[in-house]
This record gives sequence, structure tokens and C-alpha cells, in this order.
Amino acid sequence: MWDGQERRSQQPYCRGHLEFSNTLVRIEERLIAVDRRINGTIDDVKHHIENSRPRNIALIGALLTIVIFLINFSYGLGQNQKQIAVNTIKLEKSK
Repeated sequence: MWDGQERRSQQPYCRGHLEFSNTLVRIEERLIAVDRRINGTIDDVKHHIENSRPRNIALIGALLTIVIFLINFSYGLGQNQKQIAVNTIKLEKSK
């Protein structure tokens, strides 16, 4: 039963167990750091989305204005060419 050594004189844990527990602690620290980075990034994205809404509305308004301008310009150009064609025909008939 007793091999001649007292338990109090031995180390409480083996070297492999200590290395394993140290590795687990380092993994836990890295996971916590990654979690903080991810949560910080998500918070930054939320902040960016909340603050970019007025800018997006302004961009959509500007694009819509440009589209309406192009439609009106093409309509006016078509009407102008139509009037020129009518006037040219009248001018040809009067000669």
C-alpha cells in the first residue's frame, strides 16, 4: 500500500495537466478577445447604418431627380424635333 513516499511531498498535479490547463486559459483569453472584437465590429456597423440613413435618403433623392430630369429632357427634345419636322413640312409646302 505505501510505497515509501508521502503524498504531501509530491506535486499536486502532473506536468501534462498543468500544460493542458494553461492552454485552456490561453484559448479562453483569445476567445474573449475575438468576442470583444466581433461585438465591437457589430456595434460599429450598427452605428454606421443608423448614421447613414439620411445620406442614403439624399442619394436616392438625387438619383430620382436625375432620372426625372432625363425623362423630361428626352420628352422635350422629342417635342422639339416633332415641331421642327412639322415646320419643315409647312415650309416645303409654302415654297
